[in-house]
Amino acid sequence: MRHPRRLALAMPLVLAVAGCAGTERDAASPAARFAASLEASDPAVDAAITVMDGFERRAQREERAVAFALGRMPPAPAPGGAPGAAEAAGEVIAPAFTALGDYAHVLGQVASGHAAEPRPTVGGEVLSQGVAQALPRVSATIPPAVREAGIAGIAALPAIAERAGGRGAGAAQALAREAAPHVSAVTALLVAVIGPQQGTATRGAVRARREAMEAAHARLLEASRRDPGLGASGRYALYHQVAALRDQDPLPGSFTAIVTLLGAIEEAHAAIVAGDPAAETKVAGLEAALARLMTLTGQDHAEPATE
Repeated sequence: MRHPRRLALAMPLVLAVAGCAGTERDAASPAARFAASLEASDPAVDAAITVMDGFERRAQREERAVAFALGRMPPAPAPGGAPGAAEAAGEVIAPAFTALGDYAHVLGQVASGHAAEPRPTVGGEVLSQGVAQALPRVSATIPPAVREAGIAGIAALPAIAERAGGRGAGAAQALAREAAPHVSAVTALLVAVIGPQQGTATRGAVRARREAMEAAHARLLEASRRDPGLGASGRYALYHQVAALRDQDPLPGSFTAIVTLLGAIEEAHAAIVAGDPAAETKVAGLEAALARLMTLTGQDHAEPATE
């Protein structure tokens, strides 16, 4: 089972990062804006994984339905649909972003001039153990060094957040410097799980599922074209049914958007650690990458949570 998320609780923060709190956001330091975007990335990425998991399950159902329609008995479906590559990746991505969010929570407080108060967490040990157990199921070959460093980073970030309790203003850069190697290791692990290029790792597995579903639909349409009993109106209706199903597919590029987001996290964090004047620009790039991901998954139309 995937790690529990906090989408409803985090949605006001997501909306603020997306631009609904422009004046307040513009006045914040790069480190505070970075922390807000990183913490908001947690539910945003989870929503993207949920969308892709739903697509894979639907694609499996479509393949079975076409097989049955063409006279072949498909294997019995698993309850709710068999888990696919997106769900397997989510078992790694969810705990990793929880660990990143634990760190971002205290970084944002310190960068805003407040004493750090860590949020409730299951702890890095539990998160890293979950990732270690999930990694063998992902559709990717992870280099051992990337695997071990990523798992260690997931364990370390919540611990850093816990130790940051009570730190006051002015400590943000020192806190970021302590977390830097772990942020880099976690983002590198997640890029390897998702796939650094199109057609690799999880991205490749989901693309293959999409292509298999499209091939099944093509076989169905070809069979309908050769069926004299169906008639022109029947073929017309079937064509539109298939087209309507394709219109329900998630927008392409969701995994690409997550990889872009991970790269923006790494670049913005490195600039904050270095005290680079370009940190402002790098954080703006992170905010844009997060907004792009939210657009792809429909979160930019969400209503603010109410009390």
